[in-house]
Amino acid sequence: MGDREGSMPLFLTRTGNRYIPRTLQAVFERAKKKSGLKKKASCHTLRHSFATHLLESGTDVRVIQSQLGHQNLKTTMAYTHITDDRKLRGNITGTFDGFLFSQTGFDGHSL
Repeated sequence: MGDREGSMPLFLTRTGNRYIPRTLQAVFERAKKKSGLKKKASCHTLRHSFATHLLESGTDVRVIQSQLGHQNLKTTMAYTHITDDRKLRGNITGTFDGFLFSQTGFDGHSL
């Protein structure tokens, strides 16, 4: 959601401008409330989950680093501990695991 020079925004307004972070947060909160989701979640949670799912599906960590706009690989590597924890619990999956990939044909390896 930050405005990094040279970065491409994921969401644009009807006029083609970037959304401000607070607007995206408000949209997310409304959607969360409407869905009945009681879990603590935020836009950053979505970003973190996206990166974790890519990592778990075998995407190279340097590709993920680039997608997240991290300058330092250590920042991206912070996601690996979650992957290791899930492996210890038997790789428990969530309701929407695989949905993105099955709906778009995106395999996580060919970014």
